[in-house]
Amino acid sequence: MRRCLNCSSPLTAANQCCPGCQKETQIHDGIPLLGASGSKTEDHYPPDAYRRLLGLEANHFWFRSRRKMIFSLLDTYFPERQTLLDAGCGAGTTLIELHRAYPELCLSGCDLNLPA
Repeated sequence: MRRCLNCSSPLTAANQCCPGCQKETQIHDGIPLLGASGSKTEDHYPPDAYRRLLGLEANHFWFRSRRKMIFSLLDTYFPERQTLLDAGCGAGTTLIELHRAYPELCLSGCDLNLPA
């Protein structure tokens, strides 16, 4: 059952507005935005942050080590995985590398920041 993130009232598929608190679900390119109430991405990241981050993630030692750890954990604890959601995917570098390593895996990514 879907619930309003603001007041926890039950929602139906037809709800664009919560019957409990009257908060409307924002839609961007046909996708409901289910992030923090009133969150503005500009408050957290400058507009070019993800472009710069994408350039750093490919070769920076921290990101390479992090991906290596993610792959090891997937292989150890989820050997029969079929799908994966990268919540907070940022620029998507981990998803790109996951697709290269596991092309059969159904991947999804989401981020609160629209530019991501």
